[in-house]
Amino acid sequence: MAYFPEGAGKALYAAGHAGGGRLQYRVHGRDFSLLFTKNAQGSVILYRWKGRELLQRPIALNFWRAPTDNDTAAGMELAHLPFKTAGLYAKLRRAKAETDGTSVRIHAKYALPGGARANVTYTITGDGKVEAALKWKGKAVESVPEFGLMLTLPAEYRNVAYYGMGPGETYSDFTSGAHMGLFGFDAHTALQPYFNPQESGARTGVQAAAVTDAAGFGLCLAGNGFMLSALPYTPHEVENARRQYELPPKVKTVVRCAKGQLGVAGDNTWGAGPHAEYHVALEKGETFRFTFGGMGGNG
Repeated sequence: MAYFPEGAGKALYAAGHAGGGRLQYRVHGRDFSLLFTKNAQGSVILYRWKGRELLQRPIALNFWRAPTDNDTAAGMELAHLPFKTAGLYAKLRRAKAETDGTSVRIHAKYALPGGARANVTYTITGDGKVEAALKWKGKAVESVPEFGLMLTLPAEYRNVAYYGMGPGETYSDFTSGAHMGLFGFDAHTALQPYFNPQESGARTGVQAAAVTDAAGFGLCLAGNGFMLSALPYTPHEVENARRQYELPPKVKTVVRCAKGQLGVAGDNTWGAGPHAEYHVALEKGETFRFTFGGMGGNG
């Protein structure tokens, strides 16, 4: 299992203007650099570890998972419709950065479709470790499909090792036969070959994970029993494909880390949804935290 490096020094912070006059926050240390841009969809757009870029797309808020056949029968899409677009069209309203000399905090506030709000705080230390804290600032809701962040890596980062529930996929209402342990899988084959592509491949109860290339270089993640998904598709790409051959080419690895996810089962397949205890409810101020950072390489 991979662990975060220690003693890499202080994080250095600089704010400046990039092309077009858009303010950006830059944080760098001995082995890493991070860039947060304050455009309309402002987010972390770059995380470089030992000279190699690990993000293919900006880090995104995510409140959605692909519907299953059970979900469709139960009307899950209509009941959760505001969350389909919440992450896709989140708009940065304000961002600021501060430092205490040993770490840098970037606070970002987002407006979501429908009037809801969410905040993300990134705390970066000199060893390249980043704690991401997603906070719900909208009204209390009884059920959300997912509550977390999505990191998109280049396709070569497809080898996943993790400590959590396994060895196969697990969900809040789908853990029979699973147990805590150290397991691994290939992100590019984790989506089950259902006739209709749908949510699959997630792991629950994850304490630590590594998503790497064949040489062991990549991203390390840690948290307190979070949900982990690593697939070559976003939830929306899975949902949009009506058959397996309609899925897009495998040109990326989409890593989703979430506090929780709506259960996938029902008492029947013609209208029953997950039981109440398998829904993810959000109170105002609900917060999900996890940590990520680079791993591997020389030095």
